[in-house]
Amino acid sequence: MLGLNRKHTFLFLVVVEVLFTTFPVVGMVFYSTASMDFNTTAPTGSLANSGWQWVGSWGSFQGAPIDAHHFLAANHVGGNVGDPFTFQGETYTTVASFADSSSDLRIWEVREKFPTWAPIYTHGDELGRSLVVFGRGVTRGAEVRTAVTVAGVPADTLAGWRWGAVDGRLRWGQNKVAKIVASTPFGMQLYATFDKNGGPNECHLGTGDSSGPVFINDGTEWKLAGVAGLVDSNFNFTQSGGGFKACLFDVRGLYYGNSGSWALVSGSVPVPSGFYATRVSVRAPWIATVLTAPPTVIVPVEIGDLSQVYDGRPHAVRVTANPSGMTVTVKYSGSSTVPVNAGKYAIVAIATGAGCFGKASGSLSIAKASQTITFNAFAPVTTGTTSFHVTATASSALPVSLSSSNPAVAMVQGSTVIVFAPGVTTITASQSGNENYLPAASASQTLVVDAQ
Repeated sequence: MLGLNRKHTFLFLVVVEVLFTTFPVVGMVFYSTASMDFNTTAPTGSLANSGWQWVGSWGSFQGAPIDAHHFLAANHVGGNVGDPFTFQGETYTTVASFADSSSDLRIWEVREKFPTWAPIYTHGDELGRSLVVFGRGVTRGAEVRTAVTVAGVPADTLAGWRWGAVDGRLRWGQNKVAKIVASTPFGMQLYATFDKNGGPNECHLGTGDSSGPVFINDGTEWKLAGVAGLVDSNFNFTQSGGGFKACLFDVRGLYYGNSGSWALVSGSVPVPSGFYATRVSVRAPWIATVLTAPPTVIVPVEIGDLSQVYDGRPHAVRVTANPSGMTVTVKYSGSSTVPVNAGKYAIVAIATGAGCFGKASGSLSIAKASQTITFNAFAPVTTGTTSFHVTATASSALPVSLSSSNPAVAMVQGSTVIVFAPGVTTITASQSGNENYLPAASASQTLVVDAQ
């Protein structure tokens, strides 16, 4: 994704801002610990009810309900109408979505009713305030140590940690709004740095944390103030190569940028990397417009032609939605590809239109096809005929097997009958079927071998 393109110099001997390329947020790293179990249960004490109760799962990412039928997520994590949102152990069906043209926010409408939802932070005083953020991404990886000596920072000094393993567990951490910055096309951003001064819960974000909700206490209660979306990156030990992603509390003595454009970070004060969350307060009017719009109308959807027979062609179901003219999408066991082969397929049909939504599910059964064997009668032969070719075909075009009831008279090798002695034998043609065809009824012909 595009970076924030914030241009600053490192030559000033004051607090500096870093021009880091930014990437979608993907995980949570803590300054105080590398434990994978840290902060994996709801906060308590002064942080009780600080947002854990409002975090839902949106695919591999997060979202937070903001009224009885809507939740807020980062636009860049995607999703489709009809996809499920999980909240407090229950599944909610998305029926519409509304992307904000001025930020990285998207509101999703659900059919079912949420039991609780997060209030929106509408004050414009986020700067300097403490925040609680939630994510499901990485923990600490390998140490990152400075590559060269710069003013006050010797080479081989611990600077932070690379992104580590991703386990998908919900975690929470704390930080503080250090700046409010503008980003195109992501809108106004709350920026928090990994500066070592945030206490035992201080965190940085990484892979898997995109769309994580950010909460700020307004003095009376915790409210949704941001949605995580970007993180500072990339870093490098030299001026060549592709670099790496990391959570760093001091970038001095390392390089930042991208392949082919690396700059050494220096200065007289620490330069931490940080993460960004789309600022919700400035988009409150847009949010209110969406939440007060007429709700989506739920319409009936019917699925037909659920019992079919294999014939080598795609087997689409028939979907009827009312009103007609709606856009219909069908998934066959999660795939948009219409199945050909015999089997059972879970069907989900979704119809969308202006202010309308419908969804239905069913099971498509494609039965195996029957097949027959064509096997013509033999003319009598004599022992003077040592062998002859036999033709037996299946309507499925699958190979046919031949066998002889009396190998002393004649035996079969492939499609060739080998004659040994006078007598009578029965040649049987069979085809056992496969994943698309039932076994064929066997066909038999009598072979009479006369003495020469």
